[in-house]
Amino acid sequence: MSTSSLEEALIDLFAAEEIDVARFGLRHSNGALKGKIKFANNLAAAAFGRYDRNFVAHLNNLAAVVRAQGRYPEAEALFREALEIDAATIGTADPDYAAHLNNLAGVVDAQGRYSEAEALFREAIEIGVATIGTAHPEYAKHLGNLGVNMYFQEKYAEARALLEQALVIRKAALPADHPDIAMNEANLVAVIAKLS
Repeated sequence: MSTSSLEEALIDLFAAEEIDVARFGLRHSNGALKGKIKFANNLAAAAFGRYDRNFVAHLNNLAAVVRAQGRYPEAEALFREALEIDAATIGTADPDYAAHLNNLAGVVDAQGRYSEAEALFREAIEIGVATIGTAHPEYAKHLGNLGVNMYFQEKYAEARALLEQALVIRKAALPADHPDIAMNEANLVAVIAKLS
């Protein structure tokens, strides 16, 4: 790895804002990403400490990059590592844990392991009810993701109920032109078409 590409990777890793997933993925997708991710994780763990919240955030960001490249098993391992640290530091009854669990569920779902993903989505929903309540957009996100999971399992009636519930929450909590509302409506239309 040249000095300039190392500097670019470090800038991506330690920037105050979230990683630009598309830019990072394009710049670091030359086939050596697995080694770079291991290096980046070791570097971030050394810089922050393995049990620092910033390290967990970077694990999740790197997992998102790997997932965007279709490298689901690697993304799953990173999401699971982040959850392990979450469980040890913030516990499992925390909204961040639920959000990271939702990330893991998404990558498990993307691999076609729908029943396993369903259980993870449901756990995230339970945590959401207890921590952020049922009117929060993040809770709606968990419901919507489970609704899409139900769609792929051909459980259309349950998918419809979940997506309708998520849409009500989103319409109450978000601006009318928010993209999550449009996405939710599109998913609901697809489910209703299957029920017709």
